Amino acid sequence: MNIQPTFEIQPALLLAGCPQFGDTGKVCPGAAWDRLYSIRLQAGLPKLDRIGYGVLVLPPEFPDNDYQHYYFAGFEATPETERNPAFFMYRIPQCQMAVFPLPGNDYSLFGEVQKYATETWITSSGYVVSAPFSVERYTNGEPYKVDVCFPVKRV
Repeated sequence: MNIQPTFEIQPALLLAGCPQFGDTGKVCPGAAWDRLYSIRLQAGLPKLDRIGYGVLVLPPEFPDNDYQHYYFAGFEATPETERNPAFFMYRIPQCQMAVFPLPGNDYSLFGEVQKYATETWITSSGYVVSAPFSVERYTNGEPYKVDVCFPVKRV
């Protein structure tokens, strides 16, 4: 795999969604998204917004906690979702992101792209990961697009 990222400044973003905690096979991505879709429909909202975000958050004890992590499935918060107690809020801080397009939008390649980005690309790029999270960004529209994003800074 040899994907070159683009870089963008991610403005601070408040997400409304659903957190899950556990290992990758149990919380990413299906369970969190299924729960979020159900809550959105119950709240009278469409299942999807234009852009969805899956945020993988590594707690300080990771990986010594048997690789348990948080996964937050969400959409940009609105006044309506901020007031709704069924939604949890998660704030992505303003940061520079290295954005890796998911080849062919093929979900089976998430792990491979994440591993390539963090173990191969980052080691020779002159950048370091600047925060303990990564973001899956789903652009729901034509064309549909999936990106894997990492907060980075120059060394």
